[in-house]
Amino acid sequence: MKRQRLFLSVVPWAVFLAWFPTVCLSQINRSSLTGVITDATGAVILGAKVVLVEEGTQSRFESTTDKSGGYNFLGLPLGKYTLTVTQSSFKTFVRSGIELNAGDNKRIDLSLELGEVTQRIEVIGTAPVLETSEPVYTDTIATNTLEKLPILLNGLKRDASNYLATVPGYQGGAGFSNNINGSIGTFTELYVDGVPADGNPAVHGLFRNGFSNETLAEFKVADSPSADQGPTGGALISFVTKSGTNEFHGNLYEYHRDTALTARDFFSPTVATNLQNEYGFSVGGPVWVPRLYDGRNKTWFYFNWGQSKRRYGVGAATYSMPIEEFKNGDFSRLLGPAIGTDALGRTVREGQIYDPSTTRTDGQGGFIRDPFAGNIIPQDRFSQVSSKFQSYYPTLPAGSPLVNNYLTSGGSGALDEAYYDIKVDQQVGNNRFAGKFWRSFNSTTSPFNLPAIFAIRTLSFSRGSHGRFNWTKTISARWVNDSAFGIDRDFLRTGSPGDAGMGASLIGQPNALGRCLPTVHIAGFFSTTQTELKCGQDEADTNWRFTNNTSYSTGKHLIKFGGIYNKWAANFPIENNAQFTFLAPESGLPGQFLTKTGYSYASFLLGGTDNAAAKGAEDQTPRMHMFGFYVQDSWRVKPNLTLQLGLRYDVQPFPVHWHDTISQFDPTVPNPGAGGRLGALTFAGIGPGRIGRRQLAPNHYRDFGPRLGFAYQAGTKTVIRGNWGLYYGPNNQTMAGYAAVIQQGYFPTFSRASLDGYSPVFNWDVYPT
Repeated sequence: MKRQRLFLSVVPWAVFLAWFPTVCLSQINRSSLTGVITDATGAVILGAKVVLVEEGTQSRFESTTDKSGGYNFLGLPLGKYTLTVTQSSFKTFVRSGIELNAGDNKRIDLSLELGEVTQRIEVIGTAPVLETSEPVYTDTIATNTLEKLPILLNGLKRDASNYLATVPGYQGGAGFSNNINGSIGTFTELYVDGVPADGNPAVHGLFRNGFSNETLAEFKVADSPSADQGPTGGALISFVTKSGTNEFHGNLYEYHRDTALTARDFFSPTVATNLQNEYGFSVGGPVWVPRLYDGRNKTWFYFNWGQSKRRYGVGAATYSMPIEEFKNGDFSRLLGPAIGTDALGRTVREGQIYDPSTTRTDGQGGFIRDPFAGNIIPQDRFSQVSSKFQSYYPTLPAGSPLVNNYLTSGGSGALDEAYYDIKVDQQVGNNRFAGKFWRSFNSTTSPFNLPAIFAIRTLSFSRGSHGRFNWTKTISARWVNDSAFGIDRDFLRTGSPGDAGMGASLIGQPNALGRCLPTVHIAGFFSTTQTELKCGQDEADTNWRFTNNTSYSTGKHLIKFGGIYNKWAANFPIENNAQFTFLAPESGLPGQFLTKTGYSYASFLLGGTDNAAAKGAEDQTPRMHMFGFYVQDSWRVKPNLTLQLGLRYDVQPFPVHWHDTISQFDPTVPNPGAGGRLGALTFAGIGPGRIGRRQLAPNHYRDFGPRLGFAYQAGTKTVIRGNWGLYYGPNNQTMAGYAAVIQQGYFPTFSRASLDGYSPVFNWDVYPT
């Protein structure tokens, strides 16, 4: 056991530290350009100087053709480039407008003409370069297209994930069940600037508190990705954000949605209120301080700020509230015709209310109770908690019907979000650095239709802080190292009315039940709305990511190797509440007339609950990490055929909890509480009564994923691609529901229910301990 834990904690860091000095993100946000230079006869040209310049920043990259006539540019940022080739006795060749997107591995072969170097052949505005050497099919939306595509306002700020609808093979679904070309939806991996960006490993593809669309430079989707990307269940979504250039650019924007501009659906008589504005500004350019610093060609920035505000309406709703007679204990309106006699020969009437405190045997094997005179419960018999609770109900006018008697006037909801984003790029010799930070805040308040204590509303607030740091080092024309670090920290708070100070003490219940208003079900009447014994929850997720890659180009081979390390830590403090249910039989007559006597609100006034449950506060602290390594060779077998061979290895240890507060049922373990029969609850951790390890299941170390692909150029306009691989999805199915489901024994739920269906389990004035 100690050896296993030592392996998990030491090995990944030992490999990383040994590797880092010479190999410092997966190149998902970088591109490469290669090719062969020949003369008019097809003979390769040795020693030709090839210069590549990024047109926006004037960043310069140089290479020299080798004995095979080949040149290589690795680790290039996305953008438009100008390629210049010079060699003595040949005319200078210049080609501009070469667009490279993140992850591209493009190839441009050129033929030089004899002549003087001072003579130039310049090619401008050519067709896009065809990707001929990459087996993986990708869909890419570049900056100019992103700026033209409309994204609807539908809640918070415009969501970049809506671009998925333009991807062939995409199928949307509820929640996170969408998939891309058959991939598993919750296994889709999400990257921002080359670093994974999912907020919670339990649901990959979830990007909470994302950046603004205004900062998006490129959107790419790859199905069946190569060995340098993973773990994933078969699809990868990549976002690359904008950087500044040598020219200052800025824009102001506002997107408006209005009720007057919205069409009515077929069934609604009117258009529901729906108002939303998203507005802000962005600016980018060189870092320039007059007389102090001129950052052109070396330092650039990009900044964005914005807000989104939405106001929407919800139509009126009808509820069943207690009428004033009922609140005073008068249930005479319920009395119906005689339906028989009890064991003492007394007339039994439909809707009659009986006193549960008078329950006694009838001498005939049954039970009998005494009815309240006039079907009126004396107020000195009211439960103190019930009296306090019902004081918050609205007052209804005289003569109100018994059901559907309270019409709300509707309500308004609010969704607000604010965000800002800054990115700085720095070129220092052969080193390119990029740092990015963005933060967003959003809050949601659902409609508030009723008196505060009963309001059907949910309050939620989230805050996200995210950072990225990238370092690309060009060691030589053949060697390029990339490193990246990312941190994502998200905080989410959800709550209900009890979370706003309207807790158990407000209605006179013991403080031991917590600060939240209990869930109260009175059959046939409006009930408070907390569910699952939960009235408030916080979630704080922190993700650390390291990704490392190196690329080496030699002859017909482009070799990559690298790895990734992810760590996720979360804390889920949960505020729970109690739950009470009041039914008619607790104030009815036991026996054959039970279903036609008694009334749920009468049982409520008396305080006798049919069933109740409570759960203490919880503190869930799941932790998880993973690491993976890969090696990959793109081999240009022929000028029109490229093979890609790769192998990936991932280790995803079973999750743990910070305080080892996890357990599970094991059918193979003897249960001392059941006479040694097999089947008992086992507890993770080291020490007495525990299983001897922090994980509930042993770790798996055989996730080897081979990859094989090819790209065959069948003509100047046609490329045939294919790939095969063994993929291991992220270990999120273990995490889904993991935090709460496997903590039996640590946060037990207390529950009681009436054994005979008419005797109260207790009076809620005194909650049992």
